[in-house]
Amino acid sequence: MSRPRSLLTFRRSAPSKNAPESSVRRRSGADTLNKNHVLSNVPGENRRSELFEGLGRNSRTEERLRGVATDLRAGVVSRALDVLRDKGAVREHRIHDEARSALVRAWAEATRSGKSALLVASRNDDVRAMNELAREAVRERIGEQRVYATDFGERTFGIGDVLVGRERAHGGVNGDLYTLAAHRDDGRLELVRRRDGKHVVWDLHEHPAIDHGYATTSYRSQERTVDSVFALASAAEARRGLYVDVTRAREDVTIAYGKDEVQDFGDLLVRAQRDSGKILVLDVERNVSVRVEREQQREREQKRLRSVAIEHEHEPKLDRGRDRGRGTGMSW
Repeated sequence: MSRPRSLLTFRRSAPSKNAPESSVRRRSGADTLNKNHVLSNVPGENRRSELFEGLGRNSRTEERLRGVATDLRAGVVSRALDVLRDKGAVREHRIHDEARSALVRAWAEATRSGKSALLVASRNDDVRAMNELAREAVRERIGEQRVYATDFGERTFGIGDVLVGRERAHGGVNGDLYTLAAHRDDGRLELVRRRDGKHVVWDLHEHPAIDHGYATTSYRSQERTVDSVFALASAAEARRGLYVDVTRAREDVTIAYGKDEVQDFGDLLVRAQRDSGKILVLDVERNVSVRVEREQQREREQKRLRSVAIEHEHEPKLDRGRDRGRGTGMSW
């Protein structure tokens, strides 16, 4: 009696000794190849596997950075910094200047590999110093150079330099980044605005507030998102600035400090937990505007009350007795 078809078992037969070698290799190989061997012998599969692994890494990294940002926003600074330290993202140096130089070297290496990267500091003097170091680090990538007079002193700008406008010009905003495309013989600069690719001609006589734009402060970085952020911590560090630094990065963040300003990781924790030690300019402006509006409202209310009081002083006083005598029927 034949067995039901659904219960039949199928087994691969052993290859015949007389079978062609290629056939034996195909059949026996299919049984024994492991996953890595299969991927390595399928054209293009290695690349796809690497791509999927990379996407997975990026997804995990983004999730980790979001978690760090959430903790910083909620004030759970110790957990946020512990996560960064465990990933090797917090680096200690002997002095502040060494930390600054190390960050710039790491930034330069990241940009050479094709990543978008940002140097960030909480103090303007650190920003200026990092701009100078960064400019020196990318000197081999810069073309023809000329010296220009700016609001910040003499600056050497070269073809390919990243510049930042410190005033509103050409339909842009304060803080817009540009790439120098060409020098003009009349002293003007041909620039390409990085956020929208618009070509502009910058006249330094009309708009002298322009500088190198490789490094920036936490406040000015708020509109930018890059692959890697390199943040210089200092004695002025606080939670809000650190939160902004972390949220600028898509892939990774590196925080460095010198022991002459921040003694150790514990000291960094204490400083980063301060919420009022460093208030972002945006918050200051918001607070000032609210305070001004309240003062204006108070002045308007006082003015209204004064005018009402004056009106009452000049109102004619009614003779109540006389009015009642006239039979007006009014009861006072």
